[in-house]
Amino acid sequence: MTTGRSITDLKTLRRFLGVCTLLNFGMLTLATGILLAAGGMIASLHSRWFGLTEATLSVMYFSFLAGYKLLILGFNLVPYLALRCVDR
Repeated sequence: MTTGRSITDLKTLRRFLGVCTLLNFGMLTLATGILLAAGGMIASLHSRWFGLTEATLSVMYFSFLAGYKLLILGFNLVPYLALRCVDR
């Protein structure tokens, strides 16, 4: 593998991770917005389906959003930033 090809591959990977970061944060924002706007309706539907209380579901929703955010940071944003630092 030549040096020029590896630099191109790193730029492609950096661009891919940047797009993934934006898409994932968009999905996180959308999910948060839906839960804020229609959280009561969604929680009542899920409590009927799964037999859980709405308080338990609120904790589960918050845990999901927090975990998803951490996964985005760890698997998309941090590698993207590392590649940005290497590219300079």
